[in-house]
Amino acid sequence: MFNRYLQGMAKNRRWLAALAVADLVGFAYGVDWYWGQLAGLPWYAWPFTADCPMSALFLALICVFLLGGRRSSSLEGLGYVAALTYGLWTMVVIGHSWLAGARPTGDDFLLFGSHLGMVAEVILLTSAYRPVPRGIWVGGTWLAVNAVLDYAAGLYPTLPPQTPVSVAFWALVFLGAAVLAWGGHSSRSSTGQREAGAVSWLR
Repeated sequence: MFNRYLQGMAKNRRWLAALAVADLVGFAYGVDWYWGQLAGLPWYAWPFTADCPMSALFLALICVFLLGGRRSSSLEGLGYVAALTYGLWTMVVIGHSWLAGARPTGDDFLLFGSHLGMVAEVILLTSAYRPVPRGIWVGGTWLAVNAVLDYAAGLYPTLPPQTPVSVAFWALVFLGAAVLAWGGHSSRSSTGQREAGAVSWLR
């Protein structure tokens, strides 16, 4: 029953439009939040540094595609894997900072809430638009490349107080593995069910 309710929301054009706008706002806010770090890096490193803003942008593009009656398996896999992984990762590192004794700030609560919203959006969208194996492979490849650049080349984002790099790294490893396992299971169950072509039943 609840899943059917989520599917109805995910297929509603007004909801999709609202989500696209919210994602673009989140992307803009995220770029502003990262700007101090991005300004010291070459432009081609930006997409691999601003992990969460890029995830929000991928979700926005998924919604725009759906509004246009189109689907991209690669984009969906990329967006789902990135948004779910980095949304959960952000909440974990902020939560660790609080548990380690850091005093919560308004910015912390805003970041925690916005990333919780990103996770909720993935749950909503995948209730109606499940990923396929190829998409999960694309998302997993992006995640792996991003992780190597983040922690081998030092492009990881500024971490909350009292959260060491080791915690951020292992949180990403475990969460990424869990998300890919979920994506693999979800994509296998959707094989043969995914409709090709225009999504004509969008309201």
